[in-house]
Amino acid sequence: MTTLAASPELDDAQRNTLAAWRKLVEHAERGWRAPLRLGLIGQIGMGKSSLIAAATGLHIGPALGSPRRWSVLPVGDGNTTLGELLVKVEPQAAELVLRVEPVPAERLAQELTFLVEDTWRAARRPPKEGAASGGGGAGEELYDLLRMWLTGGERSKREARELLKTWVTAEETLQDAVAALKARVDLTTRSAPYERRFPDDEAGLTELKSTLAGLMKGTLADAPAPAVTTLSVPQSRAGALGIDAVIDTQGLEPTNTQRMLTARPDLMGLIDDPSVMLVVCADYTAAPDGVALEVLKLLKAQARRWEGRTLRLLLVDKREETTGAEAEDHRFARIDTCANRLRQEELDGVIPAERVIAIDVRRENAALRGALGGMVDEERTRRAGRLQEAIGQAEKGLTALLGMLRAPPFGVRLTCGCGGLGRRTSVSFVRMPRSAPSTIWGSTSCEAGPGLSIGHTSTRRSAVVGATTNLT
Repeated sequence: MTTLAASPELDDAQRNTLAAWRKLVEHAERGWRAPLRLGLIGQIGMGKSSLIAAATGLHIGPALGSPRRWSVLPVGDGNTTLGELLVKVEPQAAELVLRVEPVPAERLAQELTFLVEDTWRAARRPPKEGAASGGGGAGEELYDLLRMWLTGGERSKREARELLKTWVTAEETLQDAVAALKARVDLTTRSAPYERRFPDDEAGLTELKSTLAGLMKGTLADAPAPAVTTLSVPQSRAGALGIDAVIDTQGLEPTNTQRMLTARPDLMGLIDDPSVMLVVCADYTAAPDGVALEVLKLLKAQARRWEGRTLRLLLVDKREETTGAEAEDHRFARIDTCANRLRQEELDGVIPAERVIAIDVRRENAALRGALGGMVDEERTRRAGRLQEAIGQAEKGLTALLGMLRAPPFGVRLTCGCGGLGRRTSVSFVRMPRSAPSTIWGSTSCEAGPGLSIGHTSTRRSAVVGATTNLT
């Protein structure tokens, strides 16, 4: 095959124009094939982990009643997820795999020093009410983990805090205290990657639940401090949700939210990436709560973060009674109140009323999966539309170019190919005799005009490809 760019009929300017069209289609093609990722952001204790466990099949028995009983992911009243938790759906997997990317040893040493310094000073000069501790920016979750490592055993957070204070104040100087406490932790072991596999059955889920709880609490022997925890889940467990990965983020405190948000690279990465479907979780009784409002304001600050993006504001319904006509009427009224507040804050452009939903994860697993499935359909349509637009622009440009070349004795074929998910996408404009049949190698093809046809070589999500390439 001869590419059009190599044709002697083209001058340098026309070749540059051809390269620009190719890049345009390649960019849209990569966007269409990118993994479908869903991120959850919200205040601590909003039930993000429970929602993910119910949606991805990470539950022991039916996902009914208190998530503490059935959720494999650590749940509670907040501060249960440390770092970023990524649940990946693997079509070919037959077991559950836990991988932990650790906090580096250098940062652990720094945060351990900050923790000892804070404890030393607090014991001698109690901080003012409301003052923040942790000069290293670790967050109380990492400090709790370090305290458990230092004190050992199954203790409450309060017991670990008091015991650490006793040990620190027993030293004559702050330097002695830092040295003594650092000697109690093997930072090399605690900063090594961790991997473990579990059978995909109820016994495996139970063991995984215990392992995750120990990892987040700091009671799992020789386990690292998790920066990113990845759980690979078989497709058969997650079901036909259509999502490649779900991202659970460490919850935000309701105070100093804006400062804490901008100081969290993981959260800002989700906010800045429009290819990630985003669910902002909020307290049902106060939605949109302060954390949700700050997230939506950050999204609004830059149009590329939200225009055309797949977004939802999810009110996490934790009422005692959420079934029946009266409870349903209350929910509709609460959603209307939330939508009105968004209009008052001029955020309804970011989250229209129809994208505000309420879910009770204790009873409404089917509704949750339906809502997420709707987001997947919306995202696929959005990506297909962008690819359709890019291909349409290339089609018009190539048709015009052929006219400028005074009807040469060849047509042009635009072929988009991808060797697999995550691999480089290539686009080429190929010369073809006008008398050649219109069939193009690949899964789908169609005629896009005189002497021009468009073909794709991948069968991934072929239904979307077929819709995208229907340009006639």
